[in-house]
Amino acid sequence: MDMAYGRCVLVIACLALAACGAAADQATPTPVTSTAPTTTAPTTAPPEPATTAPPPSTSRPAPEPTTAARGVTIERTGGFVGIDQSIVVEPDGRWTYRRSRIGSGGGTPQTGRLTSAERAELQGLLANPRLAREVGKSSDCADGFEYTLVTGRTKVQWADCGTGSPATAMQIVTLVEQSTPF
Repeated sequence: MDMAYGRCVLVIACLALAACGAAADQATPTPVTSTAPTTTAPTTAPPEPATTAPPPSTSRPAPEPTTAARGVTIERTGGFVGIDQSIVVEPDGRWTYRRSRIGSGGGTPQTGRLTSAERAELQGLLANPRLAREVGKSSDCADGFEYTLVTGRTKVQWADCGTGSPATAMQIVTLVEQSTPF
């Protein structure tokens, strides 16, 4: 019987070590359960079912998810002297401005970052549904600037001849002009 008892202890020890090794590999610990009998005091009300949802709120409903931040690329070409400028504004407000023109600073990229207020205003304009309706509006004029504005799948092109320019796209250009060297 001593030999059987020794083997039994050895098998139990091996199983315990194997269980400890397996538990160490798991990301979350498993709860320890007891086989000892337990007693519970009687209650007068039935237990409430467990819920995973928070209780209903009396405040206003949560806002709808907002659209992701967008970047924008604006190109301006033409004019009397034949300029070629572009600016890329990333969703986080970083911008890179380039101009291809002979002279001081021509061809040298400039970089910077919009302020939080400028970035918020730009994101509001880029998310404006009117911008998508401005696609396709174009006009030609001599010696005027031609613009191309691209954000996501929206591309707006127009010639700035003083009339008929797309309002939302021009607001975006004006904001970028005031905030960058563009």
